Amino acid sequence: MSYCKLHEAFELFLFRIEQIEAWLLSKLNISRFTHSLIRFRLFVIFVGFSLSGLAQTNSYSLNFGHLNTDGVMLYYSKISPTEVALVRKTGKEYSGTIKVPGIVNYEGKTYFVTKIGEGAFRRSHSLKEVSLPDRIVEIERYAFYGCDNLCVITLSVSLKVIGEASFAHCPLLKVTFPKSLESIGSYAFSNSNGLISIPSTTKRLPNWNKNCDAKIIYR
Repeated sequence: MSYCKLHEAFELFLFRIEQIEAWLLSKLNISRFTHSLIRFRLFVIFVGFSLSGLAQTNSYSLNFGHLNTDGVMLYYSKISPTEVALVRKTGKEYSGTIKVPGIVNYEGKTYFVTKIGEGAFRRSHSLKEVSLPDRIVEIERYAFYGCDNLCVITLSVSLKVIGEASFAHCPLLKVTFPKSLESIGSYAFSNSNGLISIPSTTKRLPNWNKNCDAKIIYR
């Protein structure tokens, strides 16, 4: 069991506890002691479930790093002979403005960047702006989770899917999703209170806007 996988599993079950706590507090009138007891029991339960799913925490392996046009090292994993996903490197946090390239070269081969992998930018507290290339079709779960200073993200016109809790705990985010967007995952905007514009035809999974205080515009 690697430290990397243990750390990511720990973050995952803490997020689940936050979700259940929010629901309980909204439905029940409970004392502070009872609340603390519930939190401890949830902690014990989710430790078991989260650790049992370690192998599924991140389906990508880190294949190579590549500098973007601003000299920032980004990391990628090959997902097909011609495509890569931008992936998370444990302990790596991004800041300021990040421009994700549409094409990267590695060992004499050219790859198209088509996905933002699970937790790729998670908890990058100093990240303020992100620009994604037009070939991105999916933003996987927890991709921008906890980026609490992220204000602006320029999305791909080809984007089809945003995963579970992909923009959770991004309170400042103002974003307009393209007409190509087909699906929004559960808790995608939990604990966000910015401005979100989505196509009216987009499929929204259960609890997609749970605990979301953002202004949502359907168009």
